[in-house]
Amino acid sequence: MAQGSARIWRLAVGLVFGLALIGCGAPASERVQDLRLVAEVDTAAWIPDTVTISADHRRVAYVVRGERRLYVVVDGERQGPYLDVGADSVHFSPDGEHVAYLAVGEQGVFVVVDGQAQGPYRAVGEDSLQYGPGGELAYVAQRAGNWFVVREGRPGPGYQAIGRGSLRFDPEGRRLAYVARRSDGWYVVSGRREYGPFDGVGAGSLTFGPDGASLGFAAREGDRWTVWAAGERFGPFVAVAEGSPRYDAIRGEWLFVAQEAAGWYIHMGGRRLGPFEGVAEGTPVVGPQGDLAYAVLEGEQMVVVAQGRRQGPYRRLQSGSLHFSPDGRRLAYVAEREEGWYVVVDGEEKGPYDRVRFGAPLFSPDGARLAFAVVEGGRSYVLLDG
Repeated sequence: MAQGSARIWRLAVGLVFGLALIGCGAPASERVQDLRLVAEVDTAAWIPDTVTISADHRRVAYVVRGERRLYVVVDGERQGPYLDVGADSVHFSPDGEHVAYLAVGEQGVFVVVDGQAQGPYRAVGEDSLQYGPGGELAYVAQRAGNWFVVREGRPGPGYQAIGRGSLRFDPEGRRLAYVARRSDGWYVVSGRREYGPFDGVGAGSLTFGPDGASLGFAAREGDRWTVWAAGERFGPFVAVAEGSPRYDAIRGEWLFVAQEAAGWYIHMGGRRLGPFEGVAEGTPVVGPQGDLAYAVLEGEQMVVVAQGRRQGPYRRLQSGSLHFSPDGRRLAYVAEREEGWYVVVDGEEKGPYDRVRFGAPLFSPDGARLAFAVVEGGRSYVLLDG
């Protein structure tokens, strides 16, 4: 029961067709298969948009206001007081075992991990808190004019800057890589090894192979770009496409898209396709059986190439819509012609429609059925197999 003016809300989490729902004192839907109490929240003091629930739905944390101070409540226990708490900084580890957040105290900025403060620092990189697959925490911090990466509470070497959003754990959580700047240029740092200096490193290009031993990225050297994959340097190129390079585990090779004097090429494990006038964003894509599909620019039209066969031409493709079915036997995408939008499945066009909604069509798990949403004549429809 609530006492005085305080209101106690019960936070419950249920699973509805695989989606997480949060209910506050509301009756459970008949569709909820599993509903359990997570926490009781005193709404007289809480800050509602700070509520964070662990991925396993067992734990909850949020920020409350005290008298001239802020507190973080984790599983019903207050931590603090603090002068301030970083907005959207409360993070649970993937397994829900650990929780960390940014807090400001009298001596500076702290990262609080499972109730224990690390710091103080002069600053902590915005949005830099990141858990690895094994639950290790890493973040970017500044002290005495140097920026460095902190992993499991241990600071690394100092740099003039750390690339925002560049921290990457390998798939097994053993290695950590990031982009850093010294006076002579930018470096890619992986463990004790540094690649560089470069004039720049492609935003978001830093990625690991599946075993964590191989590393890939795009770097600018003067007015040209190079691609580094598994310690090998490719190029120089006029430009490198966003999202390149990446390792494809099915084909067991690195893929990237780069521009040379003659045009754009798709590079795969030392081979290349092209030249093309352009390559559509998000392609090539690789199916579960290793089949390759991509979309390229020819004049002002887009052509889809799948298993060596051309489809189209089209005015444009809907970004991110080109994909294989889960069994790898079928291919679908969304494309536009002058008369409207089409859903193309195995080369067969369904349409035209005024618009196709929600991105890519959805295959059933066995690949036999296809669902997609369209707008036609001002009304929305969900179609099954067209």
